[in-house]
Amino acid sequence: MKADITERTLHFRQPAGTSRGVYNTRTSWFVKLTDGDSTGVGECAPLPDLSCDALPPHIYKDVLRGFCDQVEQTGTIPYDDLRPYPSMLFGLETALLAMHHDALFDTPFARGEEGIPINGLVWMGNYDEMLQRMEQKLQQGFRCIKLKIGAIGFDQELDLIRQLRQRFGPRELELRVDANGAFGPQPGAPARGSLDDALYKLELLSQYALHRAAHTRRAVGLHGRAVPRGAAAHRTRRGAHRRQRPGTEAAAAAHHQALLHRAETVAARRHGGLP
Repeated sequence: MKADITERTLHFRQPAGTSRGVYNTRTSWFVKLTDGDSTGVGECAPLPDLSCDALPPHIYKDVLRGFCDQVEQTGTIPYDDLRPYPSMLFGLETALLAMHHDALFDTPFARGEEGIPINGLVWMGNYDEMLQRMEQKLQQGFRCIKLKIGAIGFDQELDLIRQLRQRFGPRELELRVDANGAFGPQPGAPARGSLDDALYKLELLSQYALHRAAHTRRAVGLHGRAVPRGAAAHRTRRGAHRRQRPGTEAAAAAHHQALLHRAETVAARRHGGLP
């Protein structure tokens, strides 16, 4: 088996805002596995500052090359070693599956016979840009709108949601939000203050009948205060609740440093720098 890696820099047609900054480009690594006449391709695409395995590009590619070497030698994926690198695991697993199967699933969608319903995603931007994008999604026929929030003032974002809900009831239009960690601890603010702020925002969002995932339960804040049911999309609620734990920011930084150290160690061993 042979594994080749192709690095590509993709350019956004328009800047993609997130709560961690604005993306104009993103780098993906495409893994191509070949065994005789069989070929499969998988994509490894971490997002800087968002993915848990985001690393400096030269280190990421070196670590990925090391795992590709293992796959070449054994024909299998080293799952345990790849757990800290989910984007690499996804790419390698996709390539290996694609190499052995013409189609991963035999469904009308996979056969190109039917589409599947998805939400209309409204990327972050300034108020006017997000309003225009909302209107475009409605004109395109979407009946589920998902807003990325956390880049502009919360009052402005709430006003966008309010406008949608005033025009369409919950049975006519499903609303979702994705805060991408924007309700996390504020710089210099005590943990309790950050928690109170997150719960307050969730309470305001709950007025607009936002979609929530099935089988979720009432989330209880660290100080015994309940997060309203249906306050936001489950990822937003889960992220807001989880990220308020004292020391979380420091723990995340420590985790990233540990991952970086591990990746550098893997790369050094590959080049013979460590026993």
